[in-house]
Amino acid sequence: MRRPGLFSQMYYYSKLVNYFKAKDGKLRYVKYRLIPEDRGVDSGLVSGEDWEKPWQQKRRPEETRPIDYLRQEYIERLSQKPVIYHLQLRLHQDMEGDKTEIFTQEREWNKETSPWLDLATVTIDRALSFEETEKLSFNIGRQPDSLGAVEGYSTQDPNSINAARIRIYGLSLAVRSFIYKKTKS
Repeated sequence: MRRPGLFSQMYYYSKLVNYFKAKDGKLRYVKYRLIPEDRGVDSGLVSGEDWEKPWQQKRRPEETRPIDYLRQEYIERLSQKPVIYHLQLRLHQDMEGDKTEIFTQEREWNKETSPWLDLATVTIDRALSFEETEKLSFNIGRQPDSLGAVEGYSTQDPNSINAARIRIYGLSLAVRSFIYKKTKS
């Protein structure tokens, strides 16, 4: 479905795999996702031609809703009641031989050895302003020693994206802030 109905019914997945150093000394890898409170069907799944050509994201001529219809609906929903999600993680034990494959989005981790585990309940009770949102920005380079970006060994390694993000997140935040301030003056 190209046009999801609700932000609150979409599943949000981390795009990259990070390392997870547990107290038991074993290295694991971690993925995260945020899912709706009711754990219902993801309203943001793509299908049909959109699945075959995901790079073609142009609005279709028959689309009449505003470009930000999901944001508008989410703000309206929050004015009525909180939106609740479950934050989950999935751990994979570091095993020799799967280092490259385990980091690609195409490879699904084994559901029995790496099930999704509930980590927290997240309650959103109001929409945040731009200024409040910017204070929550995340820099992948600022994590505790037990969590972090896996170093890429080449441009072909999916983890090289982590290395690039560490270098550009601060710059990206500065540019967004500059543009926002310029549009408000």
